[in-house]
Amino acid sequence: MIKMKFDDLLVGVVVSIVIFFNTISTTMLNKGFLHVGASSLIVVVALLLLRFFYKITIPYHYLILSAMLLLVAVMVYIKTDKLNFLVYSLLMVLLVNADRKVILKTYVGVVGTIVFTVFLLSLLKVVPNLQYSRGAVIRNSFGFIYPTDFAAHCFYLYVAISYLLKDRYIVLRSLSGVLLALFIMKFCDARMNAISLLVAVLLFLFFYFHKRRKKVEVVSFITLFGHPFFNRNDLFNLSLLLVISTLCSN
Repeated sequence: MIKMKFDDLLVGVVVSIVIFFNTISTTMLNKGFLHVGASSLIVVVALLLLRFFYKITIPYHYLILSAMLLLVAVMVYIKTDKLNFLVYSLLMVLLVNADRKVILKTYVGVVGTIVFTVFLLSLLKVVPNLQYSRGAVIRNSFGFIYPTDFAAHCFYLYVAISYLLKDRYIVLRSLSGVLLALFIMKFCDARMNAISLLVAVLLFLFFYFHKRRKKVEVVSFITLFGHPFFNRNDLFNLSLLLVISTLCSN
């Protein structure tokens, strides 16, 4: 029991700090003491090594994949001189056997608070609402650097919340997903994110009415959406994302 509480507490603290500054870096508040570099975050992530003072069973294939991932991350750092990919690769590796719900609840709490606060501050004109034009369409960023940053945060929040509440409030979740997609389409013109939200609504409806499906299908769904956004070095996924984005933008 003590081990579980310590593990959940450590994971919650580390994930909160990393996600907080990562999210802030996409907003207009990313300056002064709120701006923290990747070199500082990697030290925070390294605190997760404390988890291994307790006995943790790790499959051999996980060790192999983790080593490969970290090797790629180090190569990216050598080529680009940027630590960001290494920070998040190390975070994923050290979160082995962590409680998924603790991670998702932490993510929803931290990112949800930041997104709502920045959105509200932009409406009050405390932080600038940068506007971009696409032809005759005005795209609002609502306190974030780009409209797609705001839209992407909304999308991932919806997916995380829907996963946590996958057995409840299906009508409310579906309606909120559709309304959020329409809002993003109308005020941000982030069509890729809006379409992704609508697809997410449909898929969670499918999972809700097929509860006997294996949980791995839900995880695969989240991975399917997250992979193209985070794996920018994968030429196939990047090309596929660009093609879809182009089709949705024309």
